[in-house]
Amino acid sequence: MRSRRTISLLAAFGLVAAIVPASTAAVAVSQVVQVTFISTLCPSYTVVPANATPSAFDQTGGHFAELDTSYQKFLTNPATDIPGICTKAGGWQFQLWSNPGVSVKVGSPLTTLSSGAGLGTLTVTLDATELALAKTTGAPTGLWITQITKPSVAGFGALRCYNDIHNGDDRENIQGIGTASLHIYCISYSALPPTTYHALDPARLLDTRTGKGGIAGPVPANTAKTFHVTGGVVPANATAVTGNLTVTNQTAKGFLFIGPVPTNAPGSSTLNFPVGDNRANAVTVGLGAGGTLSFTYAAHAGNKTDVVFDVTGYFTPGVTGDTYHPLDPARLLDTRTGKGGITGPVPSHSAKTFTVIGGVVPSTATAVTGNLTVTNQTSKGFLFIGPVASNSPGSSTLNFPVHDNRANAVTVGLGLGGTLSFTFAGTAGANTDVIFDVTGYFTHDLTGTFYVPLSPARLLDTRISTGGVTGPVPSHTARTFAVINHGRVSSLAKAVTGNLTVTNQTTKGFLFIGPVASNSPTSSTLNFPVHDNRANAVTVGLGAGGTLSFTYVAPAGARTDAIFDVTGYFTP
Repeated sequence: MRSRRTISLLAAFGLVAAIVPASTAAVAVSQVVQVTFISTLCPSYTVVPANATPSAFDQTGGHFAELDTSYQKFLTNPATDIPGICTKAGGWQFQLWSNPGVSVKVGSPLTTLSSGAGLGTLTVTLDATELALAKTTGAPTGLWITQITKPSVAGFGALRCYNDIHNGDDRENIQGIGTASLHIYCISYSALPPTTYHALDPARLLDTRTGKGGIAGPVPANTAKTFHVTGGVVPANATAVTGNLTVTNQTAKGFLFIGPVPTNAPGSSTLNFPVGDNRANAVTVGLGAGGTLSFTYAAHAGNKTDVVFDVTGYFTPGVTGDTYHPLDPARLLDTRTGKGGITGPVPSHSAKTFTVIGGVVPSTATAVTGNLTVTNQTSKGFLFIGPVASNSPGSSTLNFPVHDNRANAVTVGLGLGGTLSFTFAGTAGANTDVIFDVTGYFTHDLTGTFYVPLSPARLLDTRISTGGVTGPVPSHTARTFAVINHGRVSSLAKAVTGNLTVTNQTTKGFLFIGPVASNSPTSSTLNFPVHDNRANAVTVGLGAGGTLSFTYVAPAGARTDAIFDVTGYFTP
């Protein structure tokens, strides 16, 4: 999709040729026309209201922005009435020109506010001669939009203009308004192009302990920090990345948030932790303006922490990368039982390799999503998983103390022969068991789904009944909540990325989340002890009706609360 387009608004201010009757043809002194642009960004063209029937919209070429009065009747509040699935987005430029013979011309583009309000206002005045010409000339008349620009972001989707006179005629033509001041609202709907995935060998982009990424820590609580992601292994046109966020040296319990927009008081969490515990969580997250990410340490004032971020892949617009295929979670490795061909416990600093393709994962897979779990570790340390075996890896996937079953999600490229390799980095002589559950895979073709990043949004919180589930929920009792059409997730979504958090658990156990409800699931998503708020990222397929189901697995009588924040989705 081209990022620069010339668009003709046929009759935004005169869609129907009209001749003013003689009884009302008196020439006014002037006509003030105020135009307010509301720019919105939609996740896909399937939700762009270009016509009453969206399928009639030409999604690949130029399109005349015709007014569809049958659709306009549903727009009642010009400042706020936009589809809930779209979000206001600043930075779009609009160029207005006059009809030939009308002198009004806006010489420089009008740019909507970069704050994200998505509003830009322009006032022009038609003198008596210009107004008379506008009232007697066939379409197109008056002003129209000739240029809409948002470089390197998205193509133009649709434009809707209407006024605030509320006289019930649903007309845009100046002739029908008379001589009163005219306020026209134009809402632009644009869509991000589909994105495909490119796996990377894990690379460290941020480490506040050393100043890597331009931030020298420890960083203070409740103070957002921003670092650049694009420009090195991640190209400038990337729209989202996968990676691993790690906390260390925290002076108090709290949580980290990471996302495209800096905020000192985030409304969702990425990584929850106590004090004295190096902890990591995977992320799949959209990039902010200029290819950046922002993170915040949420804790009591006066506290500080160090933060590390390793990138494992990125998404770019177009079809040059890989598309995603969700799976029902399936166990590929369990060293406790020898599943995957490795019988553990495995020793420290001794890389092990297992085959991923050949079962539910086809030989064409280039990368997978899944969940890595550690258990029975005899010393603290970390696990690394990646396409290349290394006894001394330079980045970590899962950090843990001793006596703590712990999991972390991964999105990781496959090695030669469709394999993955993992390493336990602990003290000399230590060993551990390792589990890996696969949740989906990527292929280098267009047979899968495309990713759409979102600003994080909370879809489930059993503490306050968000998502329709009131907790605490009992053990071994599956609960289901709606995902599509919530948090700007498209009705066409086949899978989502997000963050699953446990809190208020009365005993240790694990949470499972997946497309199918099960009271006794055979794989785990998030393992935890008691009295520990803990989170884990997920990339998971949706069930029938666009839902997800979760289960708390623990002894009978136990209960817990659960939270789920969505960060993006995959769509055909």
